[in-house]
Amino acid sequence: MEFDFDFLFFSAGIFISLPIFWSILSVRKIKQKSGKIKTLVVLGSGGHTAEMLRLVTALDLRVYCPLTFVLADTDLRSEEKLKLTFPTTDYEVIKLPRAREVSQSWLSTVISFLKVSVFFLLNILTALFILNFSQGQ
Repeated sequence: MEFDFDFLFFSAGIFISLPIFWSILSVRKIKQKSGKIKTLVVLGSGGHTAEMLRLVTALDLRVYCPLTFVLADTDLRSEEKLKLTFPTTDYEVIKLPRAREVSQSWLSTVISFLKVSVFFLLNILTALFILNFSQGQ
């Protein structure tokens, strides 16, 4: 009997996505309460950082604040672009370990995926909880 990794990744994706969707759905209520929306932005390599930073610069930072950026702990380029884009803006950076580095063996990916999952549960979900329940306070 083979283990179904697709099911594992699908389940993990659903588990991770639920708090994010809940956050998105609660934004309207939060903004009416405080006038500000705490914002979590995930940066990544491969052009994703440039796209996200372009979107964030279009936001009214008086409304969408404070900003929290999540990026890989080995992604120095995204961190550099972030500092260049927002040199004077106050923001928090959460550095997340990568689930898989380029040319990493698939066998060792399981261990690093578990490491990232624990980090995610301890840090990102806590940040989402704080972002949601500390609005207007």
